Amino acid sequence: MVVKTDESITRELQAAEKCRIQVMYERGVAALPDYDKAVHFFGFAAEQGCAEAQTCLGVMYENGLGVKIDYVKAEAWYMKAAEQGLADAQLALGVLFATGHGVIRDHDKAVAWYMKAAEQGQVDAQFNLGVLLATGDGARRDYCQAVTWFRKAAAQGDAGAQYNLGVMLATGQGIVRDDDRAVTWLKRAAAQGHYDAQRVLSYWGMRGECRSGLPGI
Repeated sequence: MVVKTDESITRELQAAEKCRIQVMYERGVAALPDYDKAVHFFGFAAEQGCAEAQTCLGVMYENGLGVKIDYVKAEAWYMKAAEQGLADAQLALGVLFATGHGVIRDHDKAVAWYMKAAEQGQVDAQFNLGVLLATGDGARRDYCQAVTWFRKAAAQGDAGAQYNLGVMLATGQGIVRDDDRAVTWLKRAAAQGHYDAQRVLSYWGMRGECRSGLPGI
């Protein structure tokens, strides 16, 4: 029988806890059965540097799950995880700075954190970044870059991005106008139940033509 060293056992226990945290993280904090226990569990793991636990703890402080709402602590935990490169934490920071929930609203920081997450393929960050770039809210308006990020999110199946990409193709914002491709993306969004996409397609169907001047982004 092989006798394991204390160090080896410790590593295995840490790996098991990390696996458990990963499962809980993937299921989502809202699905946890006992928030009070979760706060202690995530708190211990977060102090050990686990990015997933830090993010979950941030979610709990932001939403008052098992703790009082504390945006300062939420930002602090998100920041720790985001600095480790966790895309979901970077997205969460972007949302905080974009909305000004408990922090000073700072669109430049929102764009910066969205960008970090978007470059890792985080679909919600790609969509949010596209919106900021298309509206000029927090960044210089840049339709071309907005199209780039909407296209990436749309390719991952995000209905909102598919709709926005379709509208930009129909209006020629940031991209050469292409009615056929516009309809293709709008149909994909509509197939997922996107109301505005369904409404625009219905309007076009009744008029028998694709026209600009549609509801903007």
